[in-house]
Amino acid sequence: FPIPAPTDDTYEVRLVNGSGGLKLFVRPVDTSALGNPTFDRPMFLLEFDGTAWSAPVPIAGVQPNELAHLPFALDGAAHRFYQPQNSSLVSLAELEGGAWSAVTPVLDVDDVDFIRGFFGLALSPSSFASFLARPVPLTQGSERQFVQNGATSPLAGDRKLRATRPFIAEAAGAFHVFN
Repeated sequence: FPIPAPTDDTYEVRLVNGSGGLKLFVRPVDTSALGNPTFDRPMFLLEFDGTAWSAPVPIAGVQPNELAHLPFALDGAAHRFYQPQNSSLVSLAELEGGAWSAVTPVLDVDDVDFIRGFFGLALSPSSFASFLARPVPLTQGSERQFVQNGATSPLAGDRKLRATRPFIAEAAGAFHVFN
């Protein structure tokens, strides 16, 4: 995809099938900071008209320099979780035209690394399930929690290594955490 970016970037991509058709979200990830990629670059959007993809269009964040997960479809529209800079509050945003607009706050993740230790699943515009991996410095491990609509449940076991991008999936009413 012809996305203008420095040569030290790689790309994350997500295809979202919504009521307006197929949308491809592409985000440059700065990998120049050895071992600490940054996920705060603006996303680009390409739309499929049935025969060809549009040119990439940059999408502004809700706030400058926010951290954000890749989008997902909810009720036919593209949504994403984001964390404003200098905040521990995770919020939900919806794509409206070529920009993200804030929808609602979701959860205060406190000491959790938003990019590596949080992932949420929107069950409806006002109902959420989320996975949190809180660091335990003494063991270099993490304590895992599952939060659904304000109720927190600890998840058994501890792992020394965490996935870079954990996620939750739902199937037949059961939740599965991939970490």
